Amino acid sequence: MITVLTDHRGNYLDNFCFGCPASISGGDTASLTYDPNGRLFETVVNGVTTRFVYDGDALVMELDGSNNVLRRYVHGSRVDSPLVWLEGIVSVNRPARLI
Repeated sequence: MITVLTDHRGNYLDNFCFGCPASISGGDTASLTYDPNGRLFETVVNGVTTRFVYDGDALVMELDGSNNVLRRYVHGSRVDSPLVWLEGIVSVNRPARLI
């Protein structure tokens, strides 16, 4: 189930809710919010918020609900193909995952 929100004039808002107020399997709930360009901006799964930051169409960062860095992505020349996935704040002591 996807709920599309509208304002009082019937204009679509860029906020879609998946599984609201209904549940996903096992009683989990999730909502998805999209930016005006149609990119995923935020997910809230069982009260845990993740925000997505883009450089153009390329996903470059994921943040938690307090805007702490969860993941960073480094892209190459191919679309939707990150070269490196970095966990947490980038530093020399953090592991990088080559994808």
